[in-house]
Amino acid sequence: MDRELADYPDRCFDGVDERFRQVDRRLGDVDQGLAEGRPHTETLVAEARQHAEALALATRRHVDMAAEGLRGQAIAEGQLDLTRQIQEMHREHEAGQRDVLAAIKFSYAELDRRLTRIESVTVDLDARVGRLGSGR
Repeated sequence: MDRELADYPDRCFDGVDERFRQVDRRLGDVDQGLAEGRPHTETLVAEARQHAEALALATRRHVDMAAEGLRGQAIAEGQLDLTRQIQEMHREHEAGQRDVLAAIKFSYAELDRRLTRIESVTVDLDARVGRLGSGR
């Protein structure tokens, strides 16, 4: 039994050694496959690169179109805002004109009242002057 126990680690390491040999063979097969597949891989990489460039171009066009649409929308919104501001300014201007016209009408009415009073005083003064002149 001592001999069997002494041989046990060797048997375990023999199994590990065999696994390493299998891995080495597989890696050798992979290396050979890669060497044989390199031209095919390079073709695939070139095709993938062309496809990526085409997608990038298409994406760029799409982004440009979307940006143009947003610019157009922003312009339309700006124009609408300016139209609203102009309409508001027009309403304020009209209100100001009404206020000025009302002030002018009031001033004319006040001036007319004062002129009528002056005319009335002038008529009275003319009558007095006439009476004084005829009394001489």
